[in-house]
Amino acid sequence: RPSVATTVNGNAAGIYFTEDNDVVYVDTVTLTESVLAEQSSIQSVAFAQNLTKFAGVLETGNEIRVCSLTDNSPCDVFRIMGPDYTTDQTGGTPAALIDAMDWDPTGRLLAFDYAVCLRIPGEDCSDYQWSIGIINTETGRVNYPFGNQSAEYDIGFPSFSNLTDRYIVFDLVQYTTEAENGEGKSLVVILDTQEMGLKIGA
Repeated sequence: RPSVATTVNGNAAGIYFTEDNDVVYVDTVTLTESVLAEQSSIQSVAFAQNLTKFAGVLETGNEIRVCSLTDNSPCDVFRIMGPDYTTDQTGGTPAALIDAMDWDPTGRLLAFDYAVCLRIPGEDCSDYQWSIGIINTETGRVNYPFGNQSAEYDIGFPSFSNLTDRYIVFDLVQYTTEAENGEGKSLVVILDTQEMGLKIGA
């Protein structure tokens, strides 16, 4: 999806993808567009506010790269493994896909959605479950708010509040055997990350 961020001066810049998956950068000050990559394998890009850094993912795989826009330091790589309840941290299921990403207002936390395959490893996957995670890009810790998520639910498209890192809004979809044409019921839900409470959006 498109990504837009603003600087402290109120200037904005953005990224969008064409039908051929060209990555296009938009400078709203000069009103110019530049193609950064043609027919790329990039799935999504998200800028932190003030354009200090950005996060990017490929069309497949379980890695999120976070890169600085203020210096030449190497990009940080975060491997998304899903909830891990083992004592030696060797559990978890690697994400097959990562899609939507959004930064909190401080540029410290990154929310994302990811899919894991529900089929036997090694088989072509046609059945995924979506959930969300939150990376603290300063400590490297990855939090999965819905570690015990039921298989009948998909959770995705997380987005932080513009004012605080406390609230995240996301889409919740429930699939049932009665659903017509495989379509389920959907809600917009607000997660309070401090109280770990949920509210139904408008």
